[in-house]
Amino acid sequence: MERLSEVAGCNAVRLRSARKHLMAQLLQLASLLPSGGLISEANLASYLPLVASMVHTMVQLKRGEEPGPRG
Repeated sequence: MERLSEVAGCNAVRLRSARKHLMAQLLQLASLLPSGGLISEANLASYLPLVASMVHTMVQLKRGEEPGPRG
C-alpha cells in the first residue's frame, strides 16, 4: 500500500477509501447483472472479467449494436 500510494501520489488512507468506494460501485453494478446474486465482496475479483464482459454486451445492446467481442 505504501508503494502504491507513492506511485499514485496520494496517501494510503485515501487509497483505502477509493478502494472501498470502487468495490461498492462494482458490487452495485454486479447486482444488476443476471448472475449478480453470486457476486460478493469476497469473490468480486474473480468475477471481474465476467462483469466486464456482461457490461460490454449490455452497452452494445443498448446502443443497438450487434453483441460481439471487444476490440
